[in-house]
Amino acid sequence: MTNVNDTFFDGSYKYIWKNIIPGILTERETEFMISYFGLRPGSRVLDLMCGYGRHAIALARKGMEVTGVDNLPD
Repeated sequence: MTNVNDTFFDGSYKYIWKNIIPGILTERETEFMISYFGLRPGSRVLDLMCGYGRHAIALARKGMEVTGVDNLPD
């Protein structure tokens, strides 16, 4: 059985997505996550299906200990 996630979000899709998402959106989403989940520097976060890691990177820059996992090597 084929899993659509094994090919749909391939490298090309991630590069296109990375270029169309404005940085301010990532910043606002990250601030929401920090507030909603009560995160603080040192909080451990698991980002599943992290893609190129826009949330994982933003949270790590704010001091969270982030592990990002994706099923594709890109």
